[in-house]
Formats: sequence, structure tokens, C-alpha cells
Amino acid sequence: MTTAAPATWTFEEAIDRVGLGRFQFKLMAICGAGWAADAMEVLLISFALPAIRQEWKLTTAQAGLPGTAIFLGMLAGA
Repeated sequence: MTTAAPATWTFEEAIDRVGLGRFQFKLMAICGAGWAADAMEVLLISFALPAIRQEWKLTTAQAGLPGTAIFLGMLAGA
């Protein structure tokens, strides 16, 4: 026998009802790994870009293109 859901629940009531278990921890780990990978990619480009710009003699606009492409890819992928 299930109890009927009230017309409105507060956020705390909904969290208490669902609970915190194995699925939530697994989901948190997966989302955290994805977030960390995105952060590492942005950091890698930001650290490597000055050397790449100097080596390949890129203009400011050309050097900005990889950063723009990363964020557009994140926008499309999210």
C-alpha cells in the first residue's frame, strides 16, 4: 500500500522521501568525474596556449579559437 503524494512537497520533504543511497553516491561520483575532466581540459589549454601561440606565431584571434571551441563543445555536449 502506497501513500498518496501531497499536492506540494518542500525540497526537504522530497529529499527525505527519496533518501540517500547507493544510486545517489554512484551518480555523484560519475558527475564529479565529468566535472573534473572538463576542468582539466580547460586548465590544460590555458597553460599550454601561451607556448603554442609563441611556437606557431599565432595571432590573438587564432590563439583564442581553441578556448572558444572547447566552451562551444561543452555547451553542445551539456
